[in-house]
Amino acid sequence: MIFSSDRHFDLTELRNCEYYNDYLLPQDKVHALGVFLRKEGNHSLVFAAQRGKRASAFGGEEIRLMNILAPHVTRAVQVHRNLSNATVEKEWALGALDQLRMGVILTDSLGAPQFVNRAAELMLAPCQGISVCQGRLALRTLPETALLHKLIAGAAHGLNGAAAGGDLRIALPNRHEFLHCLVTPVSPESSARWNISVASGCV
Repeated sequence: MIFSSDRHFDLTELRNCEYYNDYLLPQDKVHALGVFLRKEGNHSLVFAAQRGKRASAFGGEEIRLMNILAPHVTRAVQVHRNLSNATVEKEWALGALDQLRMGVILTDSLGAPQFVNRAAELMLAPCQGISVCQGRLALRTLPETALLHKLIAGAAHGLNGAAAGGDLRIALPNRHEFLHCLVTPVSPESSARWNISVASGCV
């Protein structure tokens, strides 16, 4: 028999259907026990167990256990789906930043990188004027590094409307060129999409 939460189908009745003859019988899945967990549009979610001919049919105790398990499985599926949706949204958001030709580095208030896009990875290479030292962004000289950290801290703590952040030029070694660095706060809505949550704000 095949059972659901409120009805069952006798094996004699089941033998007349195409599903039984074309799938269950060739797969030796004669005995089945299942419950419908939820339905969303054209999609149905079923939690089920199956047995072959040599095994006995499912009994009342197994039906009782199935009905006990069903709500917990439903909840587990819901949690998994929510986590999957959040992961996909994060990947899409960060993937968009990764496609920019402009270097983008998301940091916390101390200048510790939380995300570095592909263009910025090239800028963080050795001898390129900007690097990561002891887990924080650093420039070639201590005064330049101190200024960068001051701008980052100001942007991180100024998310509530105060003027924050700023820009500076980063000299490239052995060249007459500069990197133009803009330090600006990231809105909580944007950082939430990127799954980056820091107490003092993201920059």
